[in-house]
Amino acid sequence: MSVRIFTDSASDITLQEMEEKQIGLIAMPLLCGEKTYIDDKTIPMTTFWEMLLDGVNIKTSLPSPECFVKIFEEAKNKSFKNSLDKLLPKKLIPVVVELSKIPPDKKIHEVTKQERQRLVTLLKNFKLTLTGLRGFQEAIITQGGIKVQEVQPKTMESKLVQGLYFAGEVLDLDAVTGGYNLQIAWSTGMLAGRSAAENHEL
Repeated sequence: MSVRIFTDSASDITLQEMEEKQIGLIAMPLLCGEKTYIDDKTIPMTTFWEMLLDGVNIKTSLPSPECFVKIFEEAKNKSFKNSLDKLLPKKLIPVVVELSKIPPDKKIHEVTKQERQRLVTLLKNFKLTLTGLRGFQEAIITQGGIKVQEVQPKTMESKLVQGLYFAGEVLDLDAVTGGYNLQIAWSTGMLAGRSAAENHEL
C-alpha cells in the first residue's frame, strides 16, 4: 500500500517542489472575465498575473460579491469599523479600514457604492510584504532528518536497517503552512504502523 499527497493549485508549493516531493496537483478552475481556464494547465502563470494586473475580474473559490452584500445588509446599522468581523481577521480590520479611506464610524447603510467598490478592490488587490520570521520558539516545523532516499516509500521501512520505520518530522520533509505537514505526519504514520504490523510480529 502506498500513500500519495495531493494539493490544489491555490497552495504556495511550487511545481518544482511538487515534482521533487512527488506531490500530486489538482488544478483549480479560474473564471477570467467570460472564459474559464484550468490553473497552470490552460493558462500560464504569467498570463494569469498579467490579467490580474490589467484588472480582469478573476473568480475562484473566494467569497462572491453576494457574500459581501449579505454581510453588509446584516450589519447595515453598524459602524463600518465594526462590520468587518465576518470578512477579516480581527487584527487586520483597522488596517483595511484605514486603507479603504472609509470613515471608521460611518454607518454601513451610509457607505456609498463607490466606497464599497473601493473596499472590494482593496481586498482583491491586498498586498503584504514579508519582513522576517517570528523565531524558532514559534516555528511549526523543522528541516532535516532521515533522507527519503533511504526509506521505502511503500512501507516507510528503512532501506538500511530492516524492521526500522520512520514517520512524520523525523523524515527530511517539510512544507509550507496549510495542513501539508500534518498530512505528511498522518499519512506516513498510518503507512509505517500498518507496514510494521503486517510485516513483523509485535
